[in-house]
Amino acid sequence: MRTKVKSTRNRPQPAASAITERKQVEKALPYGEEYFRPLIERALDVIVVINSDGTVRYESPSIQNVTGYTPEERQGKHFFDLIHPDDMA
Repeated sequence: MRTKVKSTRNRPQPAASAITERKQVEKALPYGEEYFRPLIERALDVIVVINSDGTVRYESPSIQNVTGYTPEERQGKHFFDLIHPDDMA
């Protein structure tokens, strides 16, 4: 009884493929966080990033001008807990 074994010598391994793909994506994105962060932090509009569970991950500093709360006071709280009941439909 014989068993055939295929060589993987000339094929990329899954981990190597993932690393290569990530490097390609990083090269394709010429602007990273260091480019956009100053723009977001100086924007007059409020920018909010919410996690999939509804908790606030990031709010731009302009949130304080609109709500009176600092971004640090609201970070980690559920987004809907921060909205006045009269403002919800």
